[in-house]
Amino acid sequence: MGDAEDLLQVGGGVGGGAVELVANILLIDASEGQRGRYLNFGHLFFGVGAFVCPPLATYAASQGVSFATVFLLLGGLYGVLAAATMAARFPNRTPSVNPDETATDDTGGKVAASPIVLILSALLGVYVGFELGIGGWLTKYLTEVHGSSLVFAGNALSAFWLSIAAGRLVLSIAPLKFRDDQVILVLSGAATLLALAGIAAESPWGTAICFAGVG
Repeated sequence: MGDAEDLLQVGGGVGGGAVELVANILLIDASEGQRGRYLNFGHLFFGVGAFVCPPLATYAASQGVSFATVFLLLGGLYGVLAAATMAARFPNRTPSVNPDETATDDTGGKVAASPIVLILSALLGVYVGFELGIGGWLTKYLTEVHGSSLVFAGNALSAFWLSIAAGRLVLSIAPLKFRDDQVILVLSGAATLLALAGIAAESPWGTAICFAGVG
C-alpha cells in the first residue's frame, strides 16, 4: 500500500469516526432514558451493511473486479448518504441552562475524569479495536493460515458481522433483566474465550464458527 492509499485510509477513518460519533449522540438523545435502545437499533444497520459487503466484495475480487472499482462504488454510496443527510431535518434541541449555574462549574470535567468513565472509555477502545481488528484480519488469516478460499473467508467475515447485528437487535428490543455491568462482563468474557478458541481451531470451519460467536 502506497502513501496515497495510506492517507486515504486515514481520511476515511477520521470521516467514519466523526459520522459515527454524531449519529451516536443523536440516537442516545432520541432514546430518552431507554438504556440506549435506539443506539443499539441504529448500530444494527452497521452490522447489516458489514454482513452484505464482504461476500459481495470477495466475490467481485474473485471474478477479477479491481478493488479500486469497489472503493469507487462505496464512495458513491457515501455521496448519496451525504446528500440524504443534508436534506434531512434533525431536531434542534438546545440544552437547558440554569441561570444559577456559573462558568466556574466543573461538573463536566469531574464526570469525564471519574473512574467509571475512564474504565468504560478504555473498554470501548478495546471493543472497537477488537471489532475492526477481526474485520480487517479474519479474511487474511483464513486464506493464509488455513488455506481457505477467498469466498469462504469473505462469508466467514460476513457471519461475524451478522452475529454483531443480531446481538444489537436483541439488545434493542428485548427487555434486559440484568444490570448493564453484568451484561458487559458476561458478553466480553464469552467473546474473549471464543476468540482464543478460534485462534486455536485447526480447521477453517472451526475458526469461522468461533469468530461468528465472537460477534
